[in-house]
Amino acid sequence: MGNQTINPKTAIILGASGLVGRHCLKALLQETSYTEIIALVRKPLKVNHPKLKTYNIDFDTPELYKELIKGDDVYCCLGTTFLKSPKKEDYFRIDFTYPFEIAKIAKENGAERFALVSALNANPKSFLFYSRVKGKLEKSLESLNYKGLYIF
Repeated sequence: MGNQTINPKTAIILGASGLVGRHCLKALLQETSYTEIIALVRKPLKVNHPKLKTYNIDFDTPELYKELIKGDDVYCCLGTTFLKSPKKEDYFRIDFTYPFEIAKIAKENGAERFALVSALNANPKSFLFYSRVKGKLEKSLESLNYKGLYIF
């Protein structure tokens, strides 16, 4: 059989250009159970690989890209910092709205597992805005009833 995969799978990754996302993408490209990796990005990646398909999208309108958001597993490393996005509404949009809207579309398109890089003190009732946003995202993802939800 060699390197053939019996059930070829597709992974979708969000945030592939970030600190954690770059490492996640590298691991996904080496993972033999995936025959295709779809990276949804705002700007081109500096990575080329036969398994990698990169799509520049506008995360404010994910419904326009429904046909691209098809895979078995979603890896979400998307996020920002208050240094890059000091306005709370911008931060919320990047750290909650974008991941959640993509998660909903991916689930509708048959994705079974969702892996999220979150925060240590994530809690929807936290006094801290950052922790509250992360906690709200975790709870909202639970409501989508993925076969597997992995929070790191």
